[in-house]
Amino acid sequence: MFLRFAVWVGLLAGAAVPGMSAPPGEPTVVLALGDSITKGVRGGVTVEETFCAVLAAELKSSGREVTVVNRGIGGERTDQALARLMAELNEHKPDYVLLMYGTNDCHVDQGAKQSRLSLADFRGNLRKLVDRIRAAGCEPILMTEPRYAAKSPANGLGEHGNVRLEQYVAVTREVAAERQTQLVDHFAGWAAAEASGTDLAGWTTDGYHPNPVGHRDLAGRILPVVLERLKTDTLLPWWNWRRSPHNVYALPNFPLAGAKVFAQPGALYFVLNQAPAEGRLVLPRLNNVVHRAWWSAMGPREIRTPFVERGAEYGHPFVPPTNWMLPFAQDSSRWTITLSKEMTYPAVVVLDVHGLPVYATEPVVSRTGVDGVIVLSARDAVVHGEKLQFEPLDHKNTVGYWVNPADWAEWKFATEQPGEWEVEIFQGCGTGQGGSDIRLNVAGQPLDLKVQETGHFQNFRWRSAGRVTVAEAGTHAVELRCTKLANFAVMDVRQIRLRPAGTAQASPRDLRDVEPDVIVPPVSSLPPGPGRRVLQKAPGFEQTEAYHVVSLPTDWSKGRKFAVLVELAGNGPYRNAAGDFNSGRVEDGELAAGLGGTDGFLMLSLPYLNNAGTANVTQWWGTGPEYRVQPTLDYWQAAIWQVCEQFGGDRDRLVLVGFSRGALATHYVGLHDDRIAPLWRGLVSFSHFDGVKTWPYPGSDRDAALVRLKRLGERPELICSESSGVAGASLQAVRDYLAGTGVTGDFTFLETGFVNHDDAWTLRPSAARTAAREWLRRVLAESPSR
Repeated sequence: MFLRFAVWVGLLAGAAVPGMSAPPGEPTVVLALGDSITKGVRGGVTVEETFCAVLAAELKSSGREVTVVNRGIGGERTDQALARLMAELNEHKPDYVLLMYGTNDCHVDQGAKQSRLSLADFRGNLRKLVDRIRAAGCEPILMTEPRYAAKSPANGLGEHGNVRLEQYVAVTREVAAERQTQLVDHFAGWAAAEASGTDLAGWTTDGYHPNPVGHRDLAGRILPVVLERLKTDTLLPWWNWRRSPHNVYALPNFPLAGAKVFAQPGALYFVLNQAPAEGRLVLPRLNNVVHRAWWSAMGPREIRTPFVERGAEYGHPFVPPTNWMLPFAQDSSRWTITLSKEMTYPAVVVLDVHGLPVYATEPVVSRTGVDGVIVLSARDAVVHGEKLQFEPLDHKNTVGYWVNPADWAEWKFATEQPGEWEVEIFQGCGTGQGGSDIRLNVAGQPLDLKVQETGHFQNFRWRSAGRVTVAEAGTHAVELRCTKLANFAVMDVRQIRLRPAGTAQASPRDLRDVEPDVIVPPVSSLPPGPGRRVLQKAPGFEQTEAYHVVSLPTDWSKGRKFAVLVELAGNGPYRNAAGDFNSGRVEDGELAAGLGGTDGFLMLSLPYLNNAGTANVTQWWGTGPEYRVQPTLDYWQAAIWQVCEQFGGDRDRLVLVGFSRGALATHYVGLHDDRIAPLWRGLVSFSHFDGVKTWPYPGSDRDAALVRLKRLGERPELICSESSGVAGASLQAVRDYLAGTGVTGDFTFLETGFVNHDDAWTLRPSAARTAAREWLRRVLAESPSR
């Protein structure tokens, strides 16, 4: 999610294809991951004759400063590549990553009856490789494996190698199209050569592993793709806080006259040489949640920015000035961005979106995820009728505006084998609007249910719709229709999930394998309102750089009282070998958002201040070695009273939740003295616990921690840990510590079921999240015990 912090993104005003360039003096790094074909070296092939070496030489001769790193390992499969991916990315810090797998994944060993990895596992692994490479700020380039020669060794079932390899090559092509990555199709190239009379045995050492001739062919196919990405002729540098310069690609088929359209994870860019006659951009609908639209002028070799980003070394979020913001609106088929009269040209209009921009002219086919679940998201639906539409704003992210009962929505999904599926629907419905009859037709099987009122159309609740049997593999349709309208509108639908029936949920899991149902919106520059997150300053700190974040629920209104989840972030910047990342900033906490959901709770993300009390810090609290905590305490109390007075926070229902450093701070700061300790109705500590081990700040020893623990009294605390070995964070370590203190409190222990040291686990459906939400409801329903 968080990419390189100071980056250049190339956008072209006049060329048809974007190009990228590394900052001056830094060579571009191309990392090649693959099996023995990528490794290359074998009898008859030297290091200098491998395609990586040939590619490096060709790039150098073209005048490019490029380093090609060959990290192919003989016999490797995609699951093994995943296991070492983050270590390779951390070590080599590549700009581009070549991925070529399939031969070992599809191979059938002697005595076996199946491939080493199934097609479903292969597809899931490729998706994960692509997504994690992008998340690290690099550009993935997928490659198909070269074709076996006509005379080559058979597999364990006596089949020719191409029989199975061709199926895995097809999956590679599908993933490249789905994830919109560059594809180098070696298999197609070798197949075409063979069809025109070439004996591929002459390109290999043994019927499959390339010889020097074969490696030169591979390099020749890769070279133009890399060169295209390295164009520097007419680039305009573009500064942005969270995006890599090597992830930009053109959308040449995007139907928008008068603008060049570029995309990368998190954004679309519309480059305009002059103002459109109608003063607006009218776009076809994309399959993305939209965070905001904004613009900036472009100079001949620079972007004109009238401000300096604070904390750019930590990737401080880019919040456009108010006069850069542009109105965004949608209807059933179009999105409209109204341009500002202040705009000067050439200009770039930016549409910040969630995830990889997807423009689909055909229905998106959802497939089984790594966790075994098929997720049908609102963004992937095709809507039919007059009013029904995908509503892309952060707090909506739904198929909605369903006021015409004749309108209906359609999804597609694919299965690779027959099976039974439990069907769940994530629906919202406003007060007085429930009771409509709907029919969910899944693969030809109707499931009927009544719409449940949830208090607001964006207050979503999971419901079971029933069970279906999919009798055969292939692509199937899902139709959602209203059979009887009860009032004015039917409902909103954010997701439908098909869960394999009768199978236990896999655990532990990687959170990136599970589709979230909660999206945390970016900080808004608009005034506070339902569903928005805004930056604020506590009273008395207006002249400092200190600030916090307030998140209002979708059902917020003046005069109502809301429980408040007070959130504390972990240390940052932090990234572990598994790719888990934390910035340490108040903007990026996600624990409270997932625990509370989209409605019913105010969320207050509090900072830790430096010793002088003048600015937020991303590591610990205060400034070492003293780590003064008083400025942080002063800020917290001022901010808490402010959110209660201004937004209706209930002082009797404050729950303090913290991740990692924040888990320690729930006690160290939240129970620091008799003035702050009584505020909390309960605590949630995820990953680490005050007193289990010592830390750099004073008073982290067990005796001092015990004093703080006793201030909790009989108030409840939910103690969570990841399902992996984070030192000192296991539930057993906390149990052992508490047993040694003799303190008997209202402690509930919960393992998340995810391996990640990352607070984003609460954004995803899981048994642990359900248990945590039930704990929270119980605590807030009980009378406070102080």
